[in-house]
Amino acid sequence: MMCTELKRKVALLGYWKECEQFYFLFKKKFEIGYIILKEGFKEYRKKESLPEVVMYGSEKAEEIISQYYIVLCTEQDECNRARWDYIFYKKSLYFEEDYMDSLYYRLEYDKRKMNQNKIKEKDIWIFGAGENGKSFYQRYEDTLHIRGFISNWSEEGEFCGLPVVRPEELRGYEDIFIVICSDAQVEMAEKLMNLGYSSEKDFGFPLEFQNKLFVSMGNCQENIIRIIVSLNRYFWQEYTVLYLEDSVWMKSSYADRRRQKLYGKLCDAVLYRDAFMDSGSEIGHGRLVDKEYHNAIKLKYPFYFFNGQFMQMDTPTVPDEAYINFEKYYKAIGGGYRDKEVAKMLEEGYSHDEIYAKVSGGNYWTKEEIVDNFNKAVKRVKVLDRKSSFHVADYILRNYKKELIFYDSIHINWNLACFLASQVAEKLNIDISYDESEMEEVRKSWFTKTNEYVYPCVAKALEMNFVEDIVYESKKGKGSLSNREFVEELIEFLQNVIELT
Repeated sequence: MMCTELKRKVALLGYWKECEQFYFLFKKKFEIGYIILKEGFKEYRKKESLPEVVMYGSEKAEEIISQYYIVLCTEQDECNRARWDYIFYKKSLYFEEDYMDSLYYRLEYDKRKMNQNKIKEKDIWIFGAGENGKSFYQRYEDTLHIRGFISNWSEEGEFCGLPVVRPEELRGYEDIFIVICSDAQVEMAEKLMNLGYSSEKDFGFPLEFQNKLFVSMGNCQENIIRIIVSLNRYFWQEYTVLYLEDSVWMKSSYADRRRQKLYGKLCDAVLYRDAFMDSGSEIGHGRLVDKEYHNAIKLKYPFYFFNGQFMQMDTPTVPDEAYINFEKYYKAIGGGYRDKEVAKMLEEGYSHDEIYAKVSGGNYWTKEEIVDNFNKAVKRVKVLDRKSSFHVADYILRNYKKELIFYDSIHINWNLACFLASQVAEKLNIDISYDESEMEEVRKSWFTKTNEYVYPCVAKALEMNFVEDIVYESKKGKGSLSNREFVEELIEFLQNVIELT
C-alpha cells in the first residue's frame, strides 16, 4: 500500500528516533495522530512539534492500535519484525491491511527523493559535529562530496579536518544537502525549516542514503551469506537489507509471504533459493522472483547439501510424517545430529563402547566406498550449480583437503561463506572492504566448532590432514568436547530420539 493510497489516520509505533524521522519526512503525506513508544517512554522528552506520545502497553495505546493504521518504525531485523507480526496476529490485525513497515514507505520516498534531486552529486554538510556526525563522515568520506559540519556552537572551528559552521552561514549556498546526524534531530529539523529548508529536497537523515534494497529469502545458508555481505563497507553505504526467513520447505509467516511479494517492486537485488532437490520435488522462490522482482539483480542460490566429508549423513528429502515427528523432538532436545550409522548401531543393540570403537576406527568404510560417496556428493553439488548464480563445486574440489567445506552436511563453513559473499559483491559491482575485528566476531559466533563427527577413515581416505585441529561443539552448552565426549553426546541424543519417535 503506497503513501498516496492510505486513507486512514496513522499512528507510528516503535523507537523514538525512527518515529521522529518518519514524522518529519511524511507529515505532509499522512495524517499522523500519535506516536507509540515501545521503550524509553519515561526518559523521552516531548517535543511540541510532534503529535501526542503514548507508552506501548497502556490502555490508550491499545485503543489507538485498534483504531489507527500502524506504521512500524522499528529495526528491520527478522526477530524484531517476527515479534510484531505475532503480536498483531493475536490482535487480529494483518500486515498490509492494518499495519505496514516504515521501510516500505521510506524506500519509495528515498529513491524518488535521491534520484529527482540528484542528492549524491551535491555538496554534503553534516548537521552534528559529534560522534553521530563523525560516523556518517567515516562511512561516506570517499563516496560523497562532504564539505563540512554544521553546529549551533561553531566555536569548534574544525572537525574531522573539515570546517564547522553555524546553520545561518549556509544561506545562499547552492546545490547543497544537509544530513542530520544527532539525537537532537527534531530541534535540528525545526531549525532548518525555520531557515527555509525543505525536508523533501534540502535535508534528510543518514538512512536515506541506504536507499537500495537487498532482499534475502531463505534460511541458514542464505542468512550467513547475507550477514557477511552486510559487513562490507561498500555494501552498507548503499543498501538496506530485508531478510525474509523460510524453512527449507518454504514455510514462513503470512506477513513475510506478503512481504516477499510486496517488496519486489522496490527491490534492487535479491538473493533467493531457487531449488531444493530431492527424489520427488523441487522447491524454490523462482516463480515469485520472476513475477515480482522485475528490476532486481537476481542471485539464485539452491539449498546446497554436501555429505562428502560426513559420509554418515543421508541426502535430505521433503519430510514425511515420521520426519516431522523427528524434527519436533530434535528441536525440543536441542540437538543437531543426524548420524544414520550410530542410530543403526543403537537400534541393533550395540553398547556405547562398541559404537565408539567402530566409528573411531580406521576402517569403518573402505577407501573405495568413501571416494565413491565423495564423488557422488560433488556431482550433486555440480547439478545444483547449474541452477545457481554461484559455483560451489569448484571451491570444494580446490579446498576439501585443507578445510571442512560445511560444518555439518547442510551448513556452509566460514571460508565458503566468505567466498560466496565475495561473489555477491562482484555481481552487485561493488568493491569489498571489511573491518577485520567485525569479521572475526562473526566468525567466532558462528564457525569455531563443528556439528558433526568426522570419521577417521573418511579423513584418511580423502587426505583431510586438518582433522586434528577440529573443535567439536557440545549441544548441552558444555563448550568444546573431545572426540569421545562428542560421540557420547551424539549417542545420548539419538537414543532419546529413537525412544520418543
